[in-house]
Amino acid sequence: CSAYGAHGNSYRFCGTQGQMENVRGTDDKIMLRYNDWDIPEGLEEINSAAFRGCTNLEEVVFPSTLTYVGSNVFNGCTSLSSVNIPSTVQGLPSSLFSGCISLTSIEIPASINELPTNLFDGCTSLSSVKLNEGLTTINDYVFNGCTKLLSLEIPSTVSTLTAHAFGGCYAEIS
Repeated sequence: CSAYGAHGNSYRFCGTQGQMENVRGTDDKIMLRYNDWDIPEGLEEINSAAFRGCTNLEEVVFPSTLTYVGSNVFNGCTSLSSVNIPSTVQGLPSSLFSGCISLTSIEIPASINELPTNLFDGCTSLSSVKLNEGLTTINDYVFNGCTKLLSLEIPSTVSTLTAHAFGGCYAEIS
């Protein structure tokens, strides 16, 4: 099981049982389908590597209450093709989507001002990325190995674009 918490609540993801449960001593269990996860409203944090290596995970819907996501949360989730990032999230950690080879598109909300190292490293199916105004920094290897990403519009607010942000990616940058 992987654990993650909201202020005052703790949740545990149990992949083999296909459920998320409140572990504050109550018997409340939220039954969820294994391939699609609607994270419950009220959850504010997802700790590092919570879903790492969940190869059957296809879609995740974050609640509007989410503010923090730890590193490597979806690293190696090879079937993940759809995820939303709510505007309540204030930052993204490194390697969040590394190795998500089925991820095809994503929108980065305006609340995010920096794309960290290896964010989409090895996302070989990623072909559409929407970056919003407010983004200021794109770090090394963010789009490393994103071979299907053919074009990307960089917002005018970006002031730092590192030399290796697009390693192994042949996107036309505008």
